[in-house]
Amino acid sequence: KQSQSSILEDCKKEVFCLDNLSKLFFEIYNFINRKHTNCVKTKLRLYIENFLKVRFIQQISDRQIDQRNLDTLLKGLEVVIEDDCYKRLREFNTKTSPDNHQLTSDNSENTIQCAQEIIDFLHSDSIKLKS
Repeated sequence: KQSQSSILEDCKKEVFCLDNLSKLFFEIYNFINRKHTNCVKTKLRLYIENFLKVRFIQQISDRQIDQRNLDTLLKGLEVVIEDDCYKRLREFNTKTSPDNHQLTSDNSENTIQCAQEIIDFLHSDSIKLKS
């Protein structure tokens, strides 16, 4: 025909059915585990932001927290999450900032280490609401 129809590429159904946050997680996780070498520097910040939006969806909605970017989201969550957790998230915010040069070198080991810290923290029991 005249190339006016859609084409579906072959892929695993497990990957096809993932939501965007899960796809981002596995891209970062597989980078950490050296299953690919596509650098994830720019995706770390996006993952933190989207993870927090899902994790704290009720608190964000109830308090009408500004979620236009990670910085404003964290400022709004300061009254919701424990201080030590907030401090750690602020550190990740700084580390993954485009203005920060810690992750701008080509050293993938630095990126792997930072990504591992972020994933471990977000997926542990460390993120707690204030009592």
